[in-house]
Amino acid sequence: MQSEISFAPLNVKFVATPEEGGEYRAAMSSRGLDTIFLAAPTSTDERLALISKASSGFLYLISRTGVTGTKDQLADELPALARRVRRVTELPIAIGFGISLPGHVSVLGGLADAAVVGSALVEEIERADTVESAAADLAARVRLLKGAAVAGMSRREPNA
Repeated sequence: MQSEISFAPLNVKFVATPEEGGEYRAAMSSRGLDTIFLAAPTSTDERLALISKASSGFLYLISRTGVTGTKDQLADELPALARRVRRVTELPIAIGFGISLPGHVSVLGGLADAAVVGSALVEEIERADTVESAAADLAARVRLLKGAAVAGMSRREPNA
């Protein structure tokens, strides 16, 4: 995991599937933007390869079936799923859906190149009484998560 935090300014969902996304991919590429398609735990190996081929920048791996939101534990099947994806792509892998705790981010250091944290940050905003307190709470949460990434117990070895 990198020691820097970066944010993607554009998150377009449900635009196209890899099979239907040729025009979308061309439009994004011509503007220097990456296309990131989502891979699910239910994806076959053939579909994972298709998603990898259609993606640029990174491959977004959904950590579990069901809906997004904060969870107490990572899915037991996640390490095997991450290994399946590694076999079909050389792109960096970002894992999201249910990632909310420093322990999650620490463990993901051995499985992925990035952790996607969404709902936990939205919850921080929802709990805040003011914009200033939201900003302070978000900064504290991100520092905590970044600390777990930087000093995490798991580290993925190159070509693992």
